[in-house]
Parts: sequence; structure tokens; C-alpha cells
Amino acid sequence: MPSQATIPYVVDIITLLQDREILIKRLYEAFSKSFPQQESFWLKLAAEEASHAHMMERLKEQAGRKAVHVKQDSPVTRDSIATENDVMQAYLKTIAAQPISYKRAIALARQLEDGILEQHLERILDTEDEDARRIIRSLMSATTIHAASFEHLMIKKDEFDKLIEDNAISGIQLEIARAHAEKSGKSVASVLMSAFKVPRKSILAAFENHHKMKSHDLTESPPSLPAVMIDKLADKYDLLKSRLFLPVVAEADKLVVALANPLDLYLRDDVRSMFPSAAVSFVVTIPEDIIEGVDLLFGRVRPSGVSFNTIAENLRKEEEELARGKVPDKVISEEDSSVIRLVNLAIEDAFHRGASDIHFELSSDSNLVIRLRVDGDLMTLAELPNYVGRAVVSRVKIMCGLDIAEKRSPARSALDAGDGTTWS
Repeated sequence: MPSQATIPYVVDIITLLQDREILIKRLYEAFSKSFPQQESFWLKLAAEEASHAHMMERLKEQAGRKAVHVKQDSPVTRDSIATENDVMQAYLKTIAAQPISYKRAIALARQLEDGILEQHLERILDTEDEDARRIIRSLMSATTIHAASFEHLMIKKDEFDKLIEDNAISGIQLEIARAHAEKSGKSVASVLMSAFKVPRKSILAAFENHHKMKSHDLTESPPSLPAVMIDKLADKYDLLKSRLFLPVVAEADKLVVALANPLDLYLRDDVRSMFPSAAVSFVVTIPEDIIEGVDLLFGRVRPSGVSFNTIAENLRKEEEELARGKVPDKVISEEDSSVIRLVNLAIEDAFHRGASDIHFELSSDSNLVIRLRVDGDLMTLAELPNYVGRAVVSRVKIMCGLDIAEKRSPARSALDAGDGTTWS
């Protein structure tokens, strides 16, 4: 290599380095199209690479005035830089012809930025000019920041990685969601769903991918527990909400419990201790869904978007399927969570309609007709299939403290709604 090199040689070196910045800019622009959810992230990097190319232009001007030289022990030559640029051109052609994964894009970007750091302009170029030194330092500082950002993206692994890999959100959007969640007290998942319209199913799929555990959508499958277990949990209402866990399915000696944080091993042990006779398995779900699920389980709120009429219609459809033999004969009791929800919602609807009476009437074929007296007139709220009728009547008796075995003698009692309202 020439000692102190000729001006054309120095200019050629800087020109090739400038070309590399332009190629990296084009690569990041290509990534912005490949990953539209991260478009702003890649375009920001591309704009900074364009700025770097402009800085190189200023260095070329300095070289033309003999203020910048190539060091005798420079780790690169004109040919080596030209070869690297040819490889970059090949990358661009490959990406244009064949899709690249997000993970591979990050790895490639990191490799390029690390390569620039390893070569280090101060090991290639020599100058006594203060302006040229500032330019070189600025270029190396910006490259260090770029490399660090890619390092962060590659190392950081959390529940939402899959959303970024699937282009559902960008890394920047995730950081915005984290900041908003911290300020608002909401979960990151909740913010992603509300602010960035990420589907709940995508969130749950990301949880499954990260925790290697099945997820449970409480909005589609609310808790289905026998009344005896609900009673057992009655004094744990605050505990369930504060530690964010909720039993969702109980069958024989098996119990499925939803967790917001599967990494809380102490909580897992506590849950197993709480139900020593059950084989407990865990699923992951969204924190706010657990909170709403707890309220729903204890009848303090209805599930989002679910009305009494919706449940009644679903029961009617199920009865039609039973009649056609599409599903096995169904046995349902007053302890079934669907019966508990149905009665709670019927009472709630009656309250909102201003009803003075609720009539649960079993017809001769055991179908259940629910009527409300509003302003002195009886109106039919719903007619439910026979397999649920007697269970609903027994549930009302339990709520009123009556003997469910007594079916012949008239009985009178009252139900305290908990807000000062009494139904008799």
C-alpha cells in the first residue's frame, strides 16, 4: 500500500466507503418494504445512512486538499472494500428476489454495522484536521449506536417477540406500549390490543410461543366450575385478582388454572397447595381477562358483549342439536357455572328493566319460561329448553335459601341483590 497514498487513491478509498453507506441505506429501505410494521424503524436508519454518506462526501473534499490520508497499516485496501460492496450488491438482489425473515434481517444488519466498527475509520484514515476528526468520530459514534440497537433486538427475548417476528407490531410500537402500560397501570397486552389493534388471538399465540404453554381465551371460554368449587373460592376473591390466577376448568380430579405470569413459580406451588387433591395444570392468558373472569365467576359483572338473550339463544340452538342427535344427551345441574350465569343475568336484566316480579315457570313438558312484570304487565323474557329448566329453578331456590328437594308445597323467601334491593 502506498505510504500516505496519492490523493486519487485516498479519494477512491473514501468513495468506496461512501458507496458502502449508500448500499446499507438501500438495504434498510428494502427491509422497510419487507417489514411494513417496522417501516419507520428501518427508514430512520436509512436516513441516517444517507447522512453518513454525506459526511463521507465532506471527507473526500478534505482528502482533495490533502487533509486526510490513508494510514500505512490500514486494515483495508481499495480492492477489499470493493469486494465487500459487491457482496452487498448481491444481498440486495437476493432480498429483491426472495423474502427474508425478520430475524435474519436483524442479524445481517448487525453483521454489517459490526464490520464497520471492526475496521474503524480511525484505523483507516489519518488526519490532523479538526473538522475531519469530528466527522470520523461522528460516523463511528452513529455506527456504534446502530450496532447496539441490533444487539438489543437480537438478545432481548420476551412474550411479544413473536408479534415482531410476525410483523404484527414494530419494536418501536412495543416500546411505546410498554411506556403507556407503565403509566396507565394496564398490561402491555391490553395496550397492544387497544392502541395497536393487535388481535387477542395473536397475543395468546405469542404467549404460547414464549412460555411453551397452552393459552386460554377467557372471552370465548369463561370459567366453568361447579358451585362447590366457586364456594371454596369465595374468600379468595381479592387473592385471585391480586396474584392474577383463576381456575377455569374442573373435571373429575383435574383442574386447569389460568395464569397471567407463568414464570411465578411460587404462585404455581401455592395453587397446587390450595387444591391438593387435584392434578393441576396451567395455561397462560391476559391479565385483564383474569380480572374480568374473577368478577364474572362471582357474578359481579357480565362478560363483555354477552347478554341474557345471547345465552338463551345459544341454549335454544343447543337444544335443536340435541333433538337432531348431533351432540350427546346433556345433564346439567344447579351447580353448573352456565346456570349460575344465566340466573344472575336474568335478575340483572329484570333490575335494569324496572321489573317488580320475576316468574320462573316450568311448563308441563319441563320447558322453562321466564317472565317479568313491568308496570303491572307480564312480559316473556325467554323460553329455555327442558334440560336446563329444573336446574335454573333449583338455582333460584338455593339463592333464596329454600329446600330444593321440596317440590310440592308452596314456598316463600327473598333474595338480597347486595345493593339494598330485595326480590321476594
